[in-house]
Amino acid sequence: MLRCGQINFNEQDPLTMKPEEWMDYFASLKVNAVLLNGGGIMAFYPTKLPYQHRSEFLGSRDLFGETLTAARKRHMRVVARMDCNYAYQEAFQAHPEWFQYNADGSPRRHPECTWLYKTCMFGTYFTEQMPAIYREINQLYSPDGFYTNGWPGTEALEVCHCLNCQKIYNEQTGGTPPETTDVRSPVYHKYYEVYMDRIALVWKLWQDTVKEHNANSVYVGNLGGGIRTVKDVKRLSTVASWFNADNQGRAGDTPIWMCAQQGRVARSVMGNRTVTNVIGSYSNGQINWRHSSKAPAEATMWMAQAAASGMVPWYHWLGSNPEDTRWRETGRVFFDWLAANETHFRNRRSLASIGVLYPQSTISFYGSNGTHARKLKGENIDSAEYLEGMYAALLEGRFLFDFVHQENLTAEMLKPYRALLIPNAAYLRDTECEAIREYVKAGRFTPGDL
Repeated sequence: MLRCGQINFNEQDPLTMKPEEWMDYFASLKVNAVLLNGGGIMAFYPTKLPYQHRSEFLGSRDLFGETLTAARKRHMRVVARMDCNYAYQEAFQAHPEWFQYNADGSPRRHPECTWLYKTCMFGTYFTEQMPAIYREINQLYSPDGFYTNGWPGTEALEVCHCLNCQKIYNEQTGGTPPETTDVRSPVYHKYYEVYMDRIALVWKLWQDTVKEHNANSVYVGNLGGGIRTVKDVKRLSTVASWFNADNQGRAGDTPIWMCAQQGRVARSVMGNRTVTNVIGSYSNGQINWRHSSKAPAEATMWMAQAAASGMVPWYHWLGSNPEDTRWRETGRVFFDWLAANETHFRNRRSLASIGVLYPQSTISFYGSNGTHARKLKGENIDSAEYLEGMYAALLEGRFLFDFVHQENLTAEMLKPYRALLIPNAAYLRDTECEAIREYVKAGRFTPGDL
């Protein structure tokens, strides 16, 4: 897979969407695969499963099935985009054990769409309801794969206060769920391992489930977080068939090189396996203008960074009736160029001679309040700022470099590099420190090498 696309259905799309025209567009981009909304939070096909909410406007249409058929006519693979994070009130009333709760006993709702309730990863929604949805879609359509929007993510851990989570916290950490996570707490460190174990279990369950009908089918989650990944991406790479980063564009003070940085993080754990990056074609700056096209230069820069860092660009639009269609030509021009030069984007090995330690544990645990923030002389210091500064200096110096994940610090992994640069790495295992000592003893680095 070298080029990918996505049209994200909204609830009203069954009224007017024209699947043939949309798949003509993605065919013009020469994509190998296209992402289409299947189900979970909302079904765009005539589901028979209880508590999976159909689009209010679906009527007698099968929007997912129609669009899948149109894509396959154009020889594109189809991945069903799923959402496991929220469900409607009828599901909450029937299965309150599926959902997250606050410390005061109130259910957690979507901050904007308050009629949606947030599901709990430790509940049976993840181990029973979602597998049932996968099986139904597989039986009806046999897509080539499944992708979950927004899960598991790589951001800070959530703490739920449902009865199931209270029981798990008590039995497996010896504590009770706190109001906020505190990375200094030994109980939090235990919970981190419990949390990662649960993600790996669910991921494998879903992967096994989607393969029941089609042995070649694949499941992939959402892993976009750049260098600030709290969850252990090395651990997740052991169950991931491919790594997808939902890193759609710049916002706030995001540096201009962020997308390529994401590619280096992914490559540090995935090697030469497929890595994709979702790129928003809509304007997603400090304020998201989801119906307006992103500036062509901005979108092209993001796609070019994805390709240059070894990722597969995944071009994305929201809703089937855009008034602003300028984004289409931007994508077509870049994807035409990428297709014409695809021979040069079949990654075999890195040419970098410098390795930069990616200190996952430091980013996860070197904080003061469960986030990345740490106080220094009254100022909030992000635990990844040290790495960001080193990254910027290497870019400005035009050096070729790779990230080396701390759990990959072996003699074999370090062999290609003439130097290993280490940013702030407050938390390293003894074995990792010893690997660095052995690398230094081997004496590969001399100043003239750089």
